[in-house]
Amino acid sequence: MAISETSIANSALSKLGADRIISLEANTREALIMKEQYAKVRDDVLRAHPWNFALVRVNLSPLTDEPAWGFAYAYQVPNDCLRVIELDQKGIEWVYEDRKILTDITPIGIRYVKRVTETGKFDANFAEALACKLAADTCFAITQSTTLKDGLMTEYIARIRDWE
Repeated sequence: MAISETSIANSALSKLGADRIISLEANTREALIMKEQYAKVRDDVLRAHPWNFALVRVNLSPLTDEPAWGFAYAYQVPNDCLRVIELDQKGIEWVYEDRKILTDITPIGIRYVKRVTETGKFDANFAEALACKLAADTCFAITQSTTLKDGLMTEYIARIRDWE
Protein backbone atom coordinates (compact mmCIF):
# COMPACT_ATOMS: atom_id res chain seq x y z
CA MET A 1 0.00 0.00 0.00
CA ALA A 2 1.26 3.49 -0.83
CA ILE A 3 2.19 5.78 2.02
CA SER A 4 -0.27 8.67 2.42
CA GLU A 5 -1.17 11.18 5.10
CA THR A 6 -4.32 9.17 5.75
CA SER A 7 -2.46 5.85 6.05
CA ILE A 8 0.00 7.42 8.52
CA ALA A 9 -2.89 8.91 10.52
CA ASN A 10 -4.68 5.54 10.51
CA SER A 11 -1.52 3.82 11.74
CA ALA A 12 -1.41 6.34 14.60
CA LEU A 13 -5.10 5.82 15.34
CA SER A 14 -4.59 2.03 15.38
CA LYS A 15 -1.86 2.47 17.99
CA LEU A 16 -4.43 4.39 20.05
CA GLY A 17 -7.18 1.79 19.59
CA ALA A 18 -9.29 4.48 17.91
CA ASP A 19 -11.53 4.37 14.85
CA ARG A 20 -9.86 4.69 11.45
CA ILE A 21 -10.63 7.63 9.18
CA ILE A 22 -11.44 7.84 5.47
CA SER A 23 -9.38 11.03 5.04
CA LEU A 24 -7.91 13.92 7.03
CA GLU A 25 -10.72 16.00 5.54
CA ALA A 26 -13.45 13.81 7.08
CA ASN A 27 -15.75 15.48 9.57
CA THR A 28 -14.96 13.19 12.50
CA ARG A 29 -13.31 13.97 15.82
CA GLU A 30 -10.33 11.73 15.01
CA ALA A 31 -9.82 13.26 11.54
CA LEU A 32 -9.98 16.80 12.89
CA ILE A 33 -7.39 16.02 15.59
CA MET A 34 -5.08 14.27 13.11
CA LYS A 35 -5.38 17.09 10.56
CA GLU A 36 -4.63 19.71 13.22
CA GLN A 37 -1.43 17.96 14.37
CA TYR A 38 -0.12 16.25 11.22
CA ALA A 39 2.13 18.97 9.67
CA LYS A 40 3.60 20.03 13.02
CA VAL A 41 4.44 16.46 14.00
CA ARG A 42 5.79 15.63 10.51
CA ASP A 43 8.23 18.55 10.76
CA ASP A 44 9.21 17.54 14.32
CA VAL A 45 10.05 14.00 13.17
CA LEU A 46 11.94 15.25 10.12
CA ARG A 47 13.97 17.59 12.35
CA ALA A 48 14.72 14.83 14.86
CA HIS A 49 16.89 12.72 12.55
CA PRO A 50 18.89 13.19 9.33
CA TRP A 51 16.57 11.03 7.19
CA ASN A 52 18.29 10.16 3.89
CA PHE A 53 15.28 11.13 1.76
CA ALA A 54 15.19 14.61 3.34
CA LEU A 55 18.88 15.57 3.11
CA VAL A 56 19.88 18.31 0.68
CA ARG A 57 23.18 20.06 -0.16
CA VAL A 58 23.27 23.65 -1.42
CA ASN A 59 25.79 26.43 -1.88
CA LEU A 60 24.89 29.76 -0.32
CA SER A 61 25.93 33.30 -1.15
CA PRO A 62 26.42 35.86 1.63
CA LEU A 63 23.73 38.44 2.29
CA THR A 64 24.59 42.07 1.64
CA ASP A 65 23.90 42.99 5.28
CA GLU A 66 26.65 41.68 7.51
CA PRO A 67 25.98 40.66 11.13
CA ALA A 68 26.04 43.44 13.74
CA TRP A 69 29.01 41.81 15.50
CA GLY A 70 30.87 38.54 15.99
CA PHE A 71 31.01 37.30 12.40
CA ALA A 72 31.83 38.73 8.98
CA TYR A 73 29.11 37.04 6.90
CA ALA A 74 25.45 36.04 7.13
CA TYR A 75 23.72 33.51 4.88
CA GLN A 76 19.97 33.02 4.53
CA VAL A 77 19.02 29.36 4.77
CA PRO A 78 16.45 28.00 2.28
CA ASN A 79 12.79 28.32 3.26
CA ASP A 80 12.38 24.54 3.42
CA CYS A 81 15.30 24.08 5.85
CA LEU A 82 14.24 22.43 9.11
CA ARG A 83 17.72 21.70 10.48
CA VAL A 84 21.25 22.52 9.37
CA ILE A 85 23.37 19.36 9.63
CA GLU A 86 26.79 20.65 8.59
CA LEU A 87 28.79 23.15 6.60
CA ASP A 88 31.00 21.99 3.75
CA GLN A 89 34.12 23.31 5.48
CA LYS A 90 34.99 21.37 8.62
CA GLY A 91 36.29 22.96 11.79
CA ILE A 92 35.01 26.47 11.22
CA GLU A 93 33.01 28.41 13.78
CA TRP A 94 29.42 29.15 12.85
CA VAL A 95 26.04 29.77 14.48
CA TYR A 96 22.45 29.51 13.33
CA GLU A 97 20.32 32.52 14.28
CA ASP A 98 17.07 33.93 12.91
CA ARG A 99 17.09 31.50 9.94
CA LYS A 100 20.60 32.66 9.06
CA ILE A 101 24.04 31.07 9.31
CA LEU A 102 26.71 33.41 10.65
CA THR A 103 30.39 32.69 10.00
CA ASP A 104 33.66 34.27 8.88
CA ILE A 105 33.94 32.10 5.74
CA THR A 106 32.69 32.85 2.23
CA PRO A 107 31.27 31.14 0.27
CA ILE A 108 29.75 28.20 2.10
CA GLY A 109 27.81 25.07 1.31
CA ILE A 110 25.44 23.42 3.74
CA ARG A 111 23.78 20.05 4.16
CA TYR A 112 20.35 20.30 5.74
CA VAL A 113 17.12 18.48 6.49
CA LYS A 114 14.47 19.65 4.06
CA ARG A 115 10.74 19.89 4.80
CA VAL A 116 9.32 17.05 2.69
CA THR A 117 5.54 17.08 2.34
CA GLU A 118 5.13 14.54 -0.48
CA THR A 119 4.39 11.25 1.27
CA GLY A 120 5.58 9.30 -1.78
CA LYS A 121 9.12 10.35 -0.87
CA PHE A 122 8.87 9.05 2.72
CA ASP A 123 10.62 5.80 3.53
CA ALA A 124 8.81 3.17 5.58
CA ASN A 125 10.94 3.79 8.70
CA PHE A 126 10.09 7.49 8.69
CA ALA A 127 6.39 6.79 8.14
CA GLU A 128 6.34 4.44 11.14
CA ALA A 129 8.24 6.92 13.35
CA LEU A 130 5.80 9.65 12.25
CA ALA A 131 2.84 7.42 13.12
CA CYS A 132 4.30 6.75 16.59
CA LYS A 133 4.91 10.44 17.28
CA LEU A 134 1.51 11.43 15.88
CA ALA A 135 -0.14 8.83 18.12
CA ALA A 136 1.81 10.08 21.15
CA ASP A 137 1.03 13.74 20.47
CA THR A 138 -2.69 13.10 19.96
CA CYS A 139 -3.04 10.38 22.60
CA PHE A 140 -4.51 12.40 25.41
CA ALA A 141 -6.99 14.20 23.15
CA ILE A 142 -8.28 10.87 21.83
CA THR A 143 -7.87 8.44 24.75
CA GLN A 144 -7.21 10.58 27.85
CA SER A 145 -4.45 8.10 28.74
CA THR A 146 -1.10 9.46 29.88
CA THR A 147 0.20 5.92 30.37
CA LEU A 148 -0.43 5.06 26.71
CA LYS A 149 1.14 8.37 25.67
CA ASP A 150 4.31 7.58 27.64
CA GLY A 151 4.54 4.15 26.01
CA LEU A 152 4.11 5.63 22.54
CA MET A 153 6.84 8.21 23.17
CA THR A 154 9.15 5.42 24.32
CA GLU A 155 8.39 3.52 21.10
CA TYR A 156 9.01 6.66 19.01
CA ILE A 157 12.36 7.36 20.70
CA ALA A 158 13.42 3.74 20.22
CA ARG A 159 12.56 3.93 16.51
CA ILE A 160 14.65 7.10 16.08
CA ARG A 161 17.59 5.50 17.94
CA ASP A 162 17.37 2.31 15.87
CA TRP A 163 17.99 4.30 12.69
CA GLU A 164 20.96 6.35 13.88
